[in-house]
Amino acid sequence: KTSLAHQLGKEVTGSNEGTFIITLGGEPAPEHIPNAFGDVAKDFKTFMSIVKELCENKEAYPDTVFIAMDSLDEYARIAEEYVIKEWNVQCDISERAKSIKQAYKGYQGGENRACALMIQEVLKLQNAGYKMLEIGHTKVKTKDDPLSDVKYEQLTCNLDNKYYNAMKDKVNLVAMCAFENNIDNIEERKNQFTKKMEKVGKLQSRKRVMIFEDNDVAIDTKTHFEYITPKIELGARNFIDAVEEAIAMKLEEVGDAPAKKS
Repeated sequence: KTSLAHQLGKEVTGSNEGTFIITLGGEPAPEHIPNAFGDVAKDFKTFMSIVKELCENKEAYPDTVFIAMDSLDEYARIAEEYVIKEWNVQCDISERAKSIKQAYKGYQGGENRACALMIQEVLKLQNAGYKMLEIGHTKVKTKDDPLSDVKYEQLTCNLDNKYYNAMKDKVNLVAMCAFENNIDNIEERKNQFTKKMEKVGKLQSRKRVMIFEDNDVAIDTKTHFEYITPKIELGARNFIDAVEEAIAMKLEEVGDAPAKKS
C-alpha cells in the first residue's frame, strides 16, 4: 500500500516527490521504495511539526501533490500518547492518567481529544492544498446492524471504530485491498476439531485487487464517485484510470464533459 501511494505521486507528477510519505510511530520506514520522499514521525509532536513545515513552506515542495500517512493505526496510537501526556501536564496529580480512558474527564473524553487532534492536523494539510492518502491495515470485524440487531462480519480497517469513522468522514474514497483467490476442486469435509462440515478447495491462483464498492456489504468501502468501477487490479495507473473515468462519466451525465480531442 505504501508503494502504491508512492507510485500514484510519480504517475501524476512524474517526480519521486509527487507523494510525501510520513512514516508514523512504529511503522517501518519505506526502505523498499527507491527514492521514497518523506519523513518519519515517531511521536505526534513530531508529526505536528512536519505538518507545520509542509503547510508554511509549501513553495519548497512544488512537485508534491499527495501526503501519505503510513499508517492510520500508528497515527491513532501516537495521538493517544500525546493526549495522555498533555492531560498529565494540566491535571491535578491525583488525576494523572496512564491510559487514554483516564485522560480528560467524561465519557471517552481522552478519545474525543485524540480524535479532534487527528482530524485537525489532516485538515491543515488539506486546506494547504495537499491530497491525502491515508494508509491502514485490514481486519475482519463483527459488527452490529442497528436496525435488525443482527451481527455480521465485514472486512474493514483494523483501527478503532471511533477513529476510523472520524477519518472516513473526511475523505471521498475508501478502498479495501485484498487478495482475490481462484479456488477449485471444492468439496465438503468434516472439521476434525469442530465436527462441522466445511468447504475445502485447492488454491489455483491469486491476484491483488482494490475494492471501491461492494453491494453485499461484506467489505467496508466508501465512495463519492457514483460511476466508479467497483473493483480493479491493484496498481497506481489502474487507480487513476478508475477515478478519472468515474469523474468523466459524471461530467458527461450533467452535460459538463470536456470537449473530445479530434
